[in-house]
Amino acid sequence: MVKLFNEPIILKCDHCGKDLFADSQMSIIVFVEDRKNKVIKDVYVCCKLECDRNLQEIKVKEGLIDGWKDLSDLTNPILFLNQIMATFNRMKNGWIFEPNAFEKLKEIYLACAQYVMREPTESEIKRASDILGLPF
Repeated sequence: MVKLFNEPIILKCDHCGKDLFADSQMSIIVFVEDRKNKVIKDVYVCCKLECDRNLQEIKVKEGLIDGWKDLSDLTNPILFLNQIMATFNRMKNGWIFEPNAFEKLKEIYLACAQYVMREPTESEIKRASDILGLPF
């Protein structure tokens, strides 16, 4: 993991609270969709199998569909970029994200970026701090 933020972003299972990057092969990101109306109703992360089943019962209501991706795939630079582009394409094609789902997705992408990106150089940190006005 690279240090991009003052504190690392930890993704915890929405069901059991486990750190999902401890075993990303057994972790997933789930999109709860209303495909008829092109709405992403929820986005969450969880352990595969039992936690997924328990959350599916709670979060996937009648008429909604859940789709998932392995969290470990989002630590692959090519698949990470592909997922971000897929999100942009969905938005371009009229898909709407419920506000909470959009906020969760941003946090998930930021957490995964720590495993995809390289460490910034000192000059890059300074430039980012100058432009963004953020302490790094």
